Amino acid sequence: MMTQQAKETNREGNTNLSGTDPVKILIVDDLKDNLLALEGLLRRDDVNIFKARSGSEALELMIAHEFALALIDVQMPGMSGFELAELMRGTRKTKNIPLIFVTATAQDQSFLFKGYERGAVDFLLKPLNTHTVKSKVNIFIELYRQRKELEKLLADREKLAREQIHIRTKAMESTVEGIFIIDVKKPDFRVIYANPSFYSQTGYAAHEVIGKDFFALHRDDAALCSVFEMKEVIGRGKSFQGEMQNLRKNGENFWSSLRLAPVRDISGDITHYVGTQTDTTLMKQKDLKIEEQREVLLHITRVGKLAEFVASLAHEISQPLTAILSYAQGARRMLADREPQVSEILQYIANDDQRAAEVIRRLRALLKKNKPAVELLDINVLITDTITLIMTHITVRNKVIKFELAGDLPFIHGDRIQLQQVLLNLISNSLEAMDERRDSSELLIRTLRKDNAMIMVEVTDSGCGIPAENMDQLFVHFFTSKADGLGMGLSISRSIVEGHGGRLEARNNPEQGATFYFTLPVGAVTALTPPVGS
Repeated sequence: MMTQQAKETNREGNTNLSGTDPVKILIVDDLKDNLLALEGLLRRDDVNIFKARSGSEALELMIAHEFALALIDVQMPGMSGFELAELMRGTRKTKNIPLIFVTATAQDQSFLFKGYERGAVDFLLKPLNTHTVKSKVNIFIELYRQRKELEKLLADREKLAREQIHIRTKAMESTVEGIFIIDVKKPDFRVIYANPSFYSQTGYAAHEVIGKDFFALHRDDAALCSVFEMKEVIGRGKSFQGEMQNLRKNGENFWSSLRLAPVRDISGDITHYVGTQTDTTLMKQKDLKIEEQREVLLHITRVGKLAEFVASLAHEISQPLTAILSYAQGARRMLADREPQVSEILQYIANDDQRAAEVIRRLRALLKKNKPAVELLDINVLITDTITLIMTHITVRNKVIKFELAGDLPFIHGDRIQLQQVLLNLISNSLEAMDERRDSSELLIRTLRKDNAMIMVEVTDSGCGIPAENMDQLFVHFFTSKADGLGMGLSISRSIVEGHGGRLEARNNPEQGATFYFTLPVGAVTALTPPVGS
């Protein structure tokens, strides 16, 4: 049990004029007079002196306090100073406390050697020399303070280093850029670090990346050239930057902008490469979409120029057709009585000439940029007139067109040219769908009364039908399943029909082929606007 004497401290040392924390010194001696004498020598404002009269009391104080120095009398009953020092060396808390042995019996070198062997840093011989005692103790006090300042400095630096590492790590983990580090000291290019964004971009988990060859993650054939280039750049100790296509773990393609930079150790040798990977898939898709739309617009421009050319050509052809008709009619009148068979042939020529002229007239009307003109229309007549325009096209394809036209349909109000554009587009699409099947040759156009307010037109083919995944996109601008398609015909056709107050839809037939159908109101349409994209 610690005695009251052992608990006493230097009360005068509680006030530290220097502003530094008081240094603690332990004095161990079984004689009270010796303790008081030594305390009197060592007393100063910046020192707290603890006293113990036995080895056990000293050990209790050492466990409770941190001492800069312990002055221990060698000759003590029960536990000698050497035995106390031996116990101190076995405890982490006390083994590094500097020891000065106080003795009056340093007879020979072996005695001193035994003390140093127990951990002593010095000896004080009785009777004590005041100057010697103060000088030696002051040295250890100064050394203790220097050590504490160095420890604080190192602790502050370590704390700062930990904070910087924490901030840098959190910054790397928070960024949307995929960051990774690969070890290039060996040829297997193992990944030693990757941040969460890298895992999110690639779809891999940490155990599938860390310790694995970085380039083994590049499974797309398109990435092989980039992999070869990256390895060659790393071999030369240079930086790499490029855009590449790769596969996520689930097989999905993605584009990334990849940058690699060398990391050198303290000797200047390249040991690692740090990489940043930016997912540019959305940007790439937008660029591709813009490029597609640019090509579409260029194609539309070419089609527009072609339409102008066709309109001009139709005008030029109409003049010789007029002349041919005049010559045929004149020759027929001259040969009507003398050569009836020749006259009949000339009549055929005149009839075909008139039909050709009518086709050209309607073609010019279709291409002419007029404002929508609402008029009273017979939908059945409109359909037969439209078929006349493309009958040759149908015949050349060896297709057969059939009609089921209801005879009791009311007239509708609409723009002839716009509705012909819808019919031409639907019939043309059906013919192209039928071309993909050898056993497909029949096209049916049907009209019927849907209800009191609407009539319906159906264009049914026997082609390949509409893939289920395309059904929701059929009428979206620029969507097409054709290699040379614009993706505008159906969207424009729907706009035209909706402008007339109807609706254009599509469905697959139960057996084969597809049916495009639209409705038109029986009531009057007050005004029409040009369809979007026309």
